[in-house]
Amino acid sequence: MARQAQQAQRMIRQDRSLTPAVCAVAAGPIPSIAQCLQGLEDISRMHAEELRLKDALVLEVRYDTSEPDMQQVAALFAAQMHIDGGRVRDLLHLVAATQERRRF
Repeated sequence: MARQAQQAQRMIRQDRSLTPAVCAVAAGPIPSIAQCLQGLEDISRMHAEELRLKDALVLEVRYDTSEPDMQQVAALFAAQMHIDGGRVRDLLHLVAATQERRRF
């Protein structure tokens, strides 16, 4: 569906004879600024939670920490359990698409 939307936007940009009203209908609904801000707040919250987890992990690491424990800490650092990559990608795409559509 995203690919079809991109193709439609490309066709709109290429066809200069289209009126702004037709462009608005073809581009689809534009999310509100409030929705975009909420998405950015969600991303900020995810990253803040992840930072708190990593801070806690750092405080638990000692010079005499065993190798298996260090491997677990490294795995937790890499996992980024509080950050939903798909959700972040979708939210950033939504914000970017909103910015592009508002230029019409």
